[in-house]
Amino acid sequence: MTSITFLERVSRYSIYLLVLLIPLWMLPFSQNILDYQKQALLVVSVFVALSASLALVVNKGEIAFRKSIVSLFVLPVVVGAGLSTLFSLWKYGSFWGWPLHTTDNFITIISFAFLYFVILNHIKSLKDLVSVYFFFIASAAGAALFGLLQLYGIFLLPFSFAKQIGFNTIGTPSNLAVFIAFILPLTIVLAFLSRSLLKWVLWVLVMALFGILAVVNFSEAWFVLIAGLLVLLAFGMWNVKKRSEFGWASLPMAFLVVAIFFIAFKVSLPGSPTTPVEVRPSMQAEISILSEVLQKRPVLGSGPGTFVFEYTKFHPAALNQTVFWGTRFGSGASE
Repeated sequence: MTSITFLERVSRYSIYLLVLLIPLWMLPFSQNILDYQKQALLVVSVFVALSASLALVVNKGEIAFRKSIVSLFVLPVVVGAGLSTLFSLWKYGSFWGWPLHTTDNFITIISFAFLYFVILNHIKSLKDLVSVYFFFIASAAGAALFGLLQLYGIFLLPFSFAKQIGFNTIGTPSNLAVFIAFILPLTIVLAFLSRSLLKWVLWVLVMALFGILAVVNFSEAWFVLIAGLLVLLAFGMWNVKKRSEFGWASLPMAFLVVAIFFIAFKVSLPGSPTTPVEVRPSMQAEISILSEVLQKRPVLGSGPGTFVFEYTKFHPAALNQTVFWGTRFGSGASE
Protein backbone atom coordinates (compact mmCIF):
# COMPACT_ATOMS: atom_id res chain seq x y z
CA MET A 1 0.00 0.00 0.00
CA THR A 2 1.44 3.37 -1.03
CA SER A 3 1.40 6.36 1.28
CA ILE A 4 -1.09 8.13 -1.02
CA THR A 5 -3.52 5.21 -0.87
CA PHE A 6 -3.11 5.03 2.92
CA LEU A 7 -3.82 8.74 3.40
CA GLU A 8 -6.87 8.59 1.12
CA ARG A 9 -8.25 5.72 3.19
CA VAL A 10 -7.59 7.57 6.45
CA SER A 11 -9.61 10.56 5.22
CA ARG A 12 -12.44 8.40 3.88
CA TYR A 13 -12.65 6.08 6.89
CA SER A 14 -12.62 9.05 9.28
CA ILE A 15 -15.79 10.24 7.56
CA TYR A 16 -17.34 6.78 7.77
CA LEU A 17 -16.52 6.51 11.46
CA LEU A 18 -17.90 9.97 12.23
CA VAL A 19 -21.28 9.47 10.54
CA LEU A 20 -21.57 6.01 12.09
CA LEU A 21 -20.85 7.12 15.65
CA ILE A 22 -22.20 10.63 16.09
CA PRO A 23 -25.96 9.85 16.40
CA LEU A 24 -25.20 7.29 19.12
CA TRP A 25 -22.16 8.91 20.71
CA MET A 26 -22.14 9.89 24.37
CA LEU A 27 -19.71 9.52 27.25
CA PRO A 28 -20.69 9.73 30.94
CA PHE A 29 -17.45 11.51 31.90
CA SER A 30 -18.59 15.11 32.05
CA GLN A 31 -21.57 17.21 33.06
CA ASN A 32 -22.67 17.52 29.41
CA ILE A 33 -22.82 13.89 28.29
CA LEU A 34 -24.31 14.49 24.83
CA ASP A 35 -23.55 17.78 23.05
CA TYR A 36 -20.03 18.28 24.39
CA GLN A 37 -19.04 14.69 23.63
CA LYS A 38 -20.48 14.85 20.11
CA GLN A 39 -18.65 18.12 19.51
CA ALA A 40 -15.38 16.53 20.64
CA LEU A 41 -15.95 13.55 18.32
CA LEU A 42 -16.70 15.90 15.42
CA VAL A 43 -13.60 18.04 15.99
CA VAL A 44 -11.24 15.06 16.42
CA SER A 45 -12.61 13.18 13.40
CA VAL A 46 -12.45 16.25 11.16
CA PHE A 47 -8.93 17.04 12.40
CA VAL A 48 -7.73 13.53 11.48
CA ALA A 49 -9.42 13.64 8.06
CA LEU A 50 -8.12 17.15 7.33
CA SER A 51 -4.58 16.27 8.46
CA ALA A 52 -4.59 13.25 6.15
CA SER A 53 -5.86 15.44 3.30
CA LEU A 54 -3.07 17.99 3.81
CA ALA A 55 -0.48 15.19 3.99
CA LEU A 56 -1.92 13.85 0.76
CA VAL A 57 -1.36 17.23 -0.90
CA VAL A 58 2.27 17.19 0.23
CA ASN A 59 2.80 13.62 -1.04
CA LYS A 60 1.23 14.34 -4.42
CA GLY A 61 2.94 17.68 -4.76
CA GLU A 62 -0.22 19.29 -6.11
CA ILE A 63 -3.46 20.80 -4.86
CA ALA A 64 -6.57 19.25 -6.38
CA PHE A 65 -9.86 20.82 -5.31
CA ARG A 66 -13.25 19.79 -6.65
CA LYS A 67 -15.53 22.69 -7.49
CA SER A 68 -19.13 22.86 -6.36
CA ILE A 69 -21.72 25.63 -6.34
CA VAL A 70 -22.56 24.62 -2.75
CA SER A 71 -19.17 25.97 -1.68
CA LEU A 72 -20.42 29.46 -2.53
CA PHE A 73 -22.94 29.09 0.30
CA VAL A 74 -20.62 27.39 2.81
CA LEU A 75 -17.89 30.04 2.80
CA PRO A 76 -20.15 33.04 3.65
CA VAL A 77 -21.63 31.10 6.57
CA VAL A 78 -18.14 30.48 8.00
CA VAL A 79 -17.06 34.09 7.45
CA GLY A 80 -20.28 35.43 8.96
CA ALA A 81 -19.99 33.16 12.01
CA GLY A 82 -16.34 34.17 12.42
CA LEU A 83 -17.13 37.88 12.37
CA SER A 84 -20.07 37.39 14.72
CA THR A 85 -17.76 35.51 17.11
CA LEU A 86 -15.11 38.22 16.86
CA PHE A 87 -17.61 40.88 17.96
CA SER A 88 -19.56 38.61 20.33
CA LEU A 89 -20.75 39.62 23.80
CA TRP A 90 -18.55 36.78 25.07
CA LYS A 91 -15.90 35.75 22.54
CA TYR A 92 -14.68 32.70 24.46
CA GLY A 93 -18.14 31.18 24.81
CA SER A 94 -19.07 31.93 21.20
CA PHE A 95 -15.85 30.34 19.94
CA TRP A 96 -15.81 27.13 22.03
CA GLY A 97 -19.46 26.85 23.06
CA TRP A 98 -18.79 25.68 26.58
CA PRO A 99 -20.15 26.78 29.03
CA LEU A 100 -22.71 28.40 26.72
CA HIS A 101 -24.66 26.48 24.07
CA THR A 102 -22.33 23.61 23.14
CA THR A 103 -23.55 23.15 19.58
CA ASP A 104 -24.00 26.80 18.57
CA ASN A 105 -20.41 28.08 18.31
CA PHE A 106 -17.70 28.86 15.81
CA ILE A 107 -15.60 25.71 16.38
CA THR A 108 -18.57 23.50 15.52
CA ILE A 109 -19.53 25.56 12.46
CA ILE A 110 -16.02 25.53 11.02
CA SER A 111 -15.66 21.82 11.79
CA PHE A 112 -18.79 21.11 9.72
CA ALA A 113 -17.38 23.33 6.95
CA PHE A 114 -14.10 21.40 6.91
CA LEU A 115 -16.09 18.15 6.95
CA TYR A 116 -17.97 19.34 3.86
CA PHE A 117 -14.74 20.04 1.97
CA VAL A 118 -13.21 16.70 3.00
CA ILE A 119 -16.33 14.86 1.80
CA LEU A 120 -16.33 16.88 -1.43
CA ASN A 121 -12.77 15.83 -2.25
CA HIS A 122 -12.64 12.25 -0.92
CA ILE A 123 -16.12 10.80 -1.52
CA LYS A 124 -15.81 10.50 -5.29
CA SER A 125 -17.76 7.39 -6.28
CA LEU A 126 -21.42 6.45 -5.91
CA LYS A 127 -20.35 3.43 -3.82
CA ASP A 128 -18.55 5.68 -1.32
CA LEU A 129 -21.52 8.05 -1.16
CA VAL A 130 -23.96 5.19 -0.52
CA SER A 131 -21.65 3.93 2.24
CA VAL A 132 -21.71 7.34 3.96
CA TYR A 133 -25.51 7.47 3.74
CA PHE A 134 -25.98 3.89 4.93
CA PHE A 135 -23.70 4.23 7.95
CA PHE A 136 -25.49 7.44 8.97
CA ILE A 137 -28.96 5.98 8.47
CA ALA A 138 -28.11 2.75 10.33
CA SER A 139 -26.74 4.73 13.28
CA ALA A 140 -29.75 7.07 13.24
CA ALA A 141 -32.11 4.08 13.27
CA GLY A 142 -30.23 2.70 16.28
CA ALA A 143 -30.59 6.03 18.08
CA ALA A 144 -34.32 6.12 17.23
CA LEU A 145 -34.89 2.60 18.54
CA PHE A 146 -32.96 3.37 21.73
CA GLY A 147 -35.03 6.52 22.26
CA LEU A 148 -38.27 4.59 21.75
CA LEU A 149 -37.27 1.96 24.31
CA GLN A 150 -36.44 4.75 26.77
CA LEU A 151 -39.92 6.25 26.35
CA TYR A 152 -41.45 2.87 27.21
CA GLY A 153 -39.27 2.60 30.32
CA ILE A 154 -36.95 -0.09 28.93
CA PHE A 155 -33.55 1.13 30.10
CA LEU A 156 -30.56 -0.54 28.46
CA LEU A 157 -27.80 1.54 30.07
CA PRO A 158 -26.81 1.18 33.73
CA PHE A 159 -26.12 4.88 34.35
CA SER A 160 -28.43 6.87 36.61
CA PHE A 161 -28.95 9.65 34.05
CA ALA A 162 -30.15 7.04 31.55
CA LYS A 163 -32.95 5.86 33.85
CA GLN A 164 -35.26 8.62 32.65
CA ILE A 165 -37.81 8.14 29.88
CA GLY A 166 -36.89 11.47 28.27
CA PHE A 167 -33.23 10.52 27.78
CA ASN A 168 -31.88 9.53 24.37
CA THR A 169 -28.63 10.00 22.44
CA ILE A 170 -30.00 12.86 20.30
CA GLY A 171 -31.45 15.20 22.94
CA THR A 172 -35.03 15.63 24.06
CA PRO A 173 -37.84 13.42 22.67
CA SER A 174 -38.88 16.25 20.35
CA ASN A 175 -35.27 16.55 19.13
CA LEU A 176 -35.33 12.83 18.38
CA ALA A 177 -38.61 13.11 16.47
CA VAL A 178 -37.33 15.97 14.30
CA PHE A 179 -34.11 14.03 13.67
CA ILE A 180 -36.10 10.99 12.51
CA ALA A 181 -38.22 13.22 10.26
CA PHE A 182 -35.05 14.57 8.67
CA ILE A 183 -33.55 11.10 8.13
CA LEU A 184 -36.68 9.47 6.69
CA PRO A 185 -36.73 11.09 3.20
CA LEU A 186 -33.02 10.35 2.83
CA THR A 187 -33.65 6.70 3.71
CA ILE A 188 -36.44 6.51 1.14
CA VAL A 189 -34.14 7.87 -1.58
CA LEU A 190 -31.39 5.39 -0.72
CA ALA A 191 -33.87 2.50 -0.63
CA PHE A 192 -35.05 3.33 -4.17
CA LEU A 193 -31.46 3.50 -5.44
CA SER A 194 -30.18 0.33 -3.76
CA ARG A 195 -30.36 -3.25 -4.92
CA SER A 196 -30.72 -6.80 -3.53
CA LEU A 197 -30.30 -7.28 0.24
CA LEU A 198 -29.39 -3.67 1.00
CA LYS A 199 -32.64 -2.52 -0.60
CA TRP A 200 -34.73 -4.74 1.68
CA VAL A 201 -32.77 -3.66 4.76
CA LEU A 202 -33.38 0.00 3.92
CA TRP A 203 -37.11 -0.53 3.35
CA VAL A 204 -37.32 -2.17 6.78
CA LEU A 205 -35.57 0.89 8.23
CA VAL A 206 -37.99 3.21 6.39
CA MET A 207 -41.01 1.48 7.92
CA ALA A 208 -39.37 1.30 11.36
CA LEU A 209 -38.45 5.00 11.37
CA PHE A 210 -41.91 6.03 10.25
CA GLY A 211 -43.48 3.82 12.92
CA ILE A 212 -41.27 5.35 15.64
CA LEU A 213 -42.14 8.83 14.39
CA ALA A 214 -45.85 8.01 14.59
CA VAL A 215 -45.45 6.68 18.14
CA VAL A 216 -43.43 9.67 19.39
CA ASN A 217 -45.82 12.00 17.51
CA PHE A 218 -44.54 15.59 17.75
CA SER A 219 -46.21 18.15 15.49
CA GLU A 220 -42.91 19.91 14.69
CA ALA A 221 -41.51 16.61 13.39
CA TRP A 222 -44.49 16.10 11.07
CA PHE A 223 -43.90 19.56 9.57
CA VAL A 224 -40.23 18.70 9.01
CA LEU A 225 -41.22 15.40 7.38
CA ILE A 226 -43.73 17.15 5.11
CA ALA A 227 -41.04 19.61 4.00
CA GLY A 228 -38.59 16.79 3.30
CA LEU A 229 -41.14 14.74 1.35
CA LEU A 230 -42.13 17.77 -0.75
CA VAL A 231 -38.48 18.36 -1.64
CA LEU A 232 -38.12 14.67 -2.49
CA LEU A 233 -41.20 14.73 -4.72
CA ALA A 234 -40.11 17.97 -6.39
CA PHE A 235 -36.67 16.62 -7.32
CA GLY A 236 -38.20 13.31 -8.35
CA MET A 237 -40.69 14.96 -10.69
CA TRP A 238 -37.94 17.14 -12.14
CA ASN A 239 -35.99 14.02 -13.16
CA VAL A 240 -38.90 11.92 -14.42
CA LYS A 241 -38.64 11.33 -18.17
CA LYS A 242 -41.57 8.98 -18.70
CA ARG A 243 -45.02 8.80 -17.13
CA SER A 244 -44.38 5.13 -16.24
CA GLU A 245 -41.43 6.14 -14.05
CA PHE A 246 -43.65 8.02 -11.59
CA GLY A 247 -44.73 4.92 -9.66
CA TRP A 248 -42.04 5.53 -7.03
CA ALA A 249 -43.97 8.57 -5.75
CA SER A 250 -46.80 6.52 -4.24
CA LEU A 251 -45.01 5.82 -0.93
CA PRO A 252 -43.80 9.42 -0.29
CA MET A 253 -47.29 10.68 -1.10
CA ALA A 254 -48.83 8.14 1.29
CA PHE A 255 -46.45 9.30 4.06
CA LEU A 256 -47.37 12.88 3.20
CA VAL A 257 -51.08 12.16 3.65
CA VAL A 258 -50.48 10.42 6.98
CA ALA A 259 -48.34 13.31 8.25
CA ILE A 260 -51.06 15.82 7.34
CA PHE A 261 -53.62 13.60 9.09
CA PHE A 262 -51.62 13.56 12.34
CA ILE A 263 -51.24 17.36 12.24
CA ALA A 264 -54.87 18.07 11.39
CA PHE A 265 -56.56 15.74 13.88
CA LYS A 266 -54.03 15.67 16.74
CA VAL A 267 -54.42 11.92 17.17
CA SER A 268 -52.19 9.48 19.03
CA LEU A 269 -51.72 5.80 18.35
CA PRO A 270 -53.09 3.39 20.96
CA GLY A 271 -50.35 2.33 23.34
CA SER A 272 -48.17 5.35 22.60
CA PRO A 273 -45.91 6.30 25.53
CA THR A 274 -46.42 9.46 27.54
CA THR A 275 -43.69 11.90 26.55
CA PRO A 276 -42.27 14.27 29.16
CA VAL A 277 -43.27 17.93 29.01
CA GLU A 278 -40.62 20.12 27.41
CA VAL A 279 -40.46 23.75 28.58
CA ARG A 280 -39.14 26.36 26.16
CA PRO A 281 -39.87 29.95 25.10
CA SER A 282 -42.74 30.47 22.70
CA MET A 283 -42.09 31.44 19.09
CA GLN A 284 -43.74 34.82 19.75
CA ALA A 285 -41.39 35.47 22.67
CA GLU A 286 -38.38 34.49 20.55
CA ILE A 287 -39.39 36.85 17.73
CA SER A 288 -39.78 39.65 20.26
CA ILE A 289 -36.28 38.98 21.61
CA LEU A 290 -34.89 38.82 18.07
CA SER A 291 -36.35 42.20 17.14
CA GLU A 292 -34.74 43.77 20.22
CA VAL A 293 -31.33 42.26 19.37
CA LEU A 294 -31.49 43.37 15.73
CA GLN A 295 -32.24 46.94 16.79
CA LYS A 296 -29.02 47.06 18.82
CA ARG A 297 -26.76 44.77 16.73
CA PRO A 298 -28.41 44.52 13.29
CA VAL A 299 -25.52 43.01 11.29
CA LEU A 300 -23.70 40.42 13.42
CA GLY A 301 -26.05 39.89 16.35
CA SER A 302 -24.73 39.15 19.81
CA GLY A 303 -22.61 36.16 18.78
CA PRO A 304 -23.10 32.38 18.50
CA GLY A 305 -24.54 30.70 21.59
CA THR A 306 -25.44 33.92 23.40
CA PHE A 307 -29.21 33.45 23.39
CA VAL A 308 -29.24 33.12 27.18
CA PHE A 309 -27.88 36.68 27.57
CA GLU A 310 -30.48 38.17 25.24
CA TYR A 311 -33.26 36.14 26.87
CA THR A 312 -32.26 37.53 30.27
CA LYS A 313 -32.46 41.12 29.00
CA PHE A 314 -35.40 40.98 26.62
CA HIS A 315 -37.75 38.20 27.71
CA PRO A 316 -41.43 39.23 28.09
CA ALA A 317 -42.09 40.92 31.42
CA ALA A 318 -45.21 38.78 31.92
CA LEU A 319 -42.97 35.78 32.58
CA ASN A 320 -41.87 37.39 35.85
CA GLN A 321 -45.36 36.64 37.20
CA THR A 322 -45.06 32.90 36.43
CA VAL A 323 -43.11 29.97 37.84
CA PHE A 324 -40.54 30.49 35.06
CA TRP A 325 -39.43 33.90 36.34
CA GLY A 326 -36.00 32.51 37.30
CA THR A 327 -35.52 30.18 34.33
CA ARG A 328 -32.73 31.00 31.87
CA PHE A 329 -33.19 29.36 28.48
CA GLY A 330 -30.07 28.64 26.43
CA SER A 331 -31.90 28.31 23.10
CA GLY A 332 -35.14 29.40 21.48
CA ALA A 333 -38.19 27.58 20.21
CA SER A 334 -37.00 27.63 16.60
CA GLU A 335 -33.92 25.49 17.28
